[in-house]
Amino acid sequence: MSLRDLEPKQPVKYFLELSAIPRGSGNEKAASDYVAAFGRSKGLEVFQDAERNVVIKKPGTAGYENAPRVIIQGHLDMVCEKNKGVEHDFEKDGIKVVLDGEFLRAEGTTLGADNGAAVAMGMALLEAEDIPHPPLTVIMTTNEEVGLLGAAALPAEHLEGKYLINLDSGGEGVFTAGCAGGLRTVLTVNGTREMIPAGFTAVKLNVSGLLGGHSGANIKDERANANKLLGRILSFLSKDFDIRINSVSGGEKENSIPREAEVIGCIKSTDFGLAQNALNGLIQNIKDEYASSDPGVNIIYGETVVGSCFNAATSKKIISALNVLPNGVQHMEQNLRCFVETSVSLGVVKTEGDDVQLFSAVRSSVASRKYEVLGRIREAASAVGAAMASGSDYPQWTYKKESQLCDICAETYKELNGKEAQFITIHGGLECGLFLEKAPGLDIVAMGPVIHDAHSPDERLDAASFERCWELLKAILAKLL
Repeated sequence: MSLRDLEPKQPVKYFLELSAIPRGSGNEKAASDYVAAFGRSKGLEVFQDAERNVVIKKPGTAGYENAPRVIIQGHLDMVCEKNKGVEHDFEKDGIKVVLDGEFLRAEGTTLGADNGAAVAMGMALLEAEDIPHPPLTVIMTTNEEVGLLGAAALPAEHLEGKYLINLDSGGEGVFTAGCAGGLRTVLTVNGTREMIPAGFTAVKLNVSGLLGGHSGANIKDERANANKLLGRILSFLSKDFDIRINSVSGGEKENSIPREAEVIGCIKSTDFGLAQNALNGLIQNIKDEYASSDPGVNIIYGETVVGSCFNAATSKKIISALNVLPNGVQHMEQNLRCFVETSVSLGVVKTEGDDVQLFSAVRSSVASRKYEVLGRIREAASAVGAAMASGSDYPQWTYKKESQLCDICAETYKELNGKEAQFITIHGGLECGLFLEKAPGLDIVAMGPVIHDAHSPDERLDAASFERCWELLKAILAKLL
């Protein structure tokens, strides 16, 4: 079957067209222009701001002209990750979408169904002439994956309406009615370089084979973090051996659990074999620890070639920073204790000149806990002599028990499927909290098709679920008189 023969035809068509346009966070101009041009070609009211957010308004269909306005919302950008060895330039190349059984996936990269599926459904609604609906405002934001920056900049005037349906969460029969807030931090270790000391051998240590995934949705799964494994290994070795760092790198995106990390440095030539023997035992312990949650852990240690390294003092700071930064689940929800309340993920580590930078993403559904973790990161920075900065702070979306929109969604889902819908709060970040700050009266729910392993090259969109989500969205709109 051809991809373009899949149902729902119009959303799939627009998803494939969007996938051909590079649209990583910060590189959304072409995708933004594509959606804005589409709206203008349909004779609709289009707003496009300096952040490349796109807002398109469409009147209600016959009989719905005076119904309360409904906002349909998603984001244009995607997380750009690829498997090692895959040649793909996310700045220039579109995503190669393939049909793999019942799933849409990409060839060796993230698919971008998060959140291209929302953009595609929004465009299909704007184009359709046979779908009953109230007056619509379709909002597609930018830079969602790097701190909800587009949503933060969106003028409140575009949020006029009674209902907002976010299409960036959910799954079969699952609606989201609350989410965590978050913020980002970066630690910078600045140091001094020197030539490799006499009698030292250049070495490289690589961590790979991890599952990775979304640092909000998958943090509960206890998957290994490549950056933290690297810090643990270096800390272990540095107790007995003189380790000097040339560079350290790991992870590609702050909101993804890093799958690979690498350190290049040097060690006394006489210690090379001893370190290898010591490392073998630790590697086996790590593999045993992650045998169920991350069974593909692979750690390789060997010689390489390099000309310089940080001095001993700087190397110690780098190793300490990697090892002491908090990571993983910090608190569980107080009542049911089956939901993650607060977490932090050391998503990216990189070396630029004389600086090593460590980027973390903090998430919490309790604001005070979010700032408590921020305080611990600040203390860790101080302890190792690093500079720290924070930003991209956004609020949580608090669950509201009384919601007419949630009631309509539950009723509609049961009519279509004969089953009760679930309403949950999630640990991932959505733009809904920011929108409620700008327009407190909005009644909001989030939904979407089933997407597996978002933020990783294993990302897959369930094609049948995409069709069912589309039919559900249309049925909900028809009830919003």
